[in-house]
Amino acid sequence: MKTWKSLILIAVVACATSAFAQPAIGVFFDEAGTINHATPNGGLGEIHTAYVCAVNCEMMVAGASFKLVMDPQILLLTATYPEGLAVGEIAAGVDLGLTNPIAAFFGDAAVLATLQLTTFNNLMDHAPMTISNHPSYATPKVADSLANLYTATGLVSHLSIVVGNETKSWSEVKSLFQ
Repeated sequence: MKTWKSLILIAVVACATSAFAQPAIGVFFDEAGTINHATPNGGLGEIHTAYVCAVNCEMMVAGASFKLVMDPQILLLTATYPEGLAVGEIAAGVDLGLTNPIAAFFGDAAVLATLQLTTFNNLMDHAPMTISNHPSYATPKVADSLANLYTATGLVSHLSIVVGNETKSWSEVKSLFQ
């Protein structure tokens, strides 16, 4: 009898905490949705991978609606979405409907898009990448597997390129000091 009461208490606490969690959508530099600032090498030909993730959802994520606004020094090369339907472009606003809902419970993130970015030779410090609302809604949205829409917070992430990555041969480096 005590084990049943303990299980019920755990279930109530889990439901209560998830009911107060605000879903959020942001750009992260890991698929777990934990790293929102990166300082990779810069330079021509350098491609950086980032992920648009829904976090704090505590649901089966079956869709989302949002827009990505980036610093003009960052160029989006590609945006790849999970299997399903994507209507629109990520920079103008995209509606996603996923064929297979993604489990996002207990702090797990749902990857909504994989981004390939480049900065060319631009050096930047804390260049923002912001998730904002799709033009059809007042806020970013996340949908569960029952097609219920939930308001999500749009997060701001940053990319810094502090030193350009140049390719020089050893003889070119030696010639600088002669």
